[in-house]
Amino acid sequence: MSKGATEIPNLRIGDLALQALRSARRGCLMASTTSGVFLELDTGLILALLAGGTPLHPWAVSGILPVQWEELRALTPSRTKTNILAPRSRTKASPNVTFEVTPVALKGPGVELIYAKAVVVGLRMPRWGPSMEGSDSSQEAPTPTEVRPAKTHKRAPLRATLRKLVSTHSRQASHKSGAVQASDHALLVAATTLQAEVSKAAPSGSELLGAGSLRDALHMIRTQGDPRPLAALLGGGEGLTPAADDVILGVLAACEMLSDFEPTVRRFRQELVAQMPTPLRQYTTRFSAQLIEAAIAGHFPEPLLDIAHAICAPQFSEAQLVEATKRLLAVGHSSGLLWLSGFSEIFSTSLR
Repeated sequence: MSKGATEIPNLRIGDLALQALRSARRGCLMASTTSGVFLELDTGLILALLAGGTPLHPWAVSGILPVQWEELRALTPSRTKTNILAPRSRTKASPNVTFEVTPVALKGPGVELIYAKAVVVGLRMPRWGPSMEGSDSSQEAPTPTEVRPAKTHKRAPLRATLRKLVSTHSRQASHKSGAVQASDHALLVAATTLQAEVSKAAPSGSELLGAGSLRDALHMIRTQGDPRPLAALLGGGEGLTPAADDVILGVLAACEMLSDFEPTVRRFRQELVAQMPTPLRQYTTRFSAQLIEAAIAGHFPEPLLDIAHAICAPQFSEAQLVEATKRLLAVGHSSGLLWLSGFSEIFSTSLR
């Protein structure tokens, strides 16, 4: 281990970030925000270096020690912040603060991060499994990418339940029919819980959704199952990840979770992806484009995965879902709330 190198015991890395580092030879510090220090690789991809305790996402390395975190932030040229914030930006990172990327470490001025021994996290969305009529308790445990409910369920009751939710918007709906299976009941309670958490976090909806066009886009999803207005808003909003992009990410997360179970959701997801303008980075910030591209491939930030795992748990717990929701809402200035808004929209809407 060279001088200045630190082997961080709890370092974690997203699977896409690891692939990106293995393909790169050097990188330049671009910017620092309250959520991370951003490094542009010579391949054109952007990675986030996150302090310990920060939730991981597919393009991030998390667990940086406080001393190293402060050193990285001090090295970052603040004047390049617009490189990742401005849509359609083609400005390159400052060449003054460069890192060498080796197969085992990131080496920069006074800082060396050994990533080769980091825990690699897949960050794949768990899926609500397809109908399992005839299954029994002897079946193998589900893989991490497909967490199934404990009991069998059918598609028709779920669709009916979701449609019932649209018309009632009431938690009482989950108790009206004893015929609703446990798995369907879990989705119903999850839908009402997520809606309630969104309402509590942004009662008026104005701060959450910003411009009326975004509210209108969600209305079109709610009433007609039409993703086109939302897709057209890609890049709409301020910040590292614009508001419309955050909602799109949440929508994609819920669709990924349910697409194997409900064909209508799968078709909705396909149309949403097809309708988004391409290439994405010409319409939104470079980093937001990477997050959406990862989501299209099935990779999502940890707080969204926590929501999905809570819903898919063999023994569903509303309390655990609420706790996961609180962690999600703590992400960023508004990203967590916007992710949750998009995610809950899919659960509270019958897509036609």
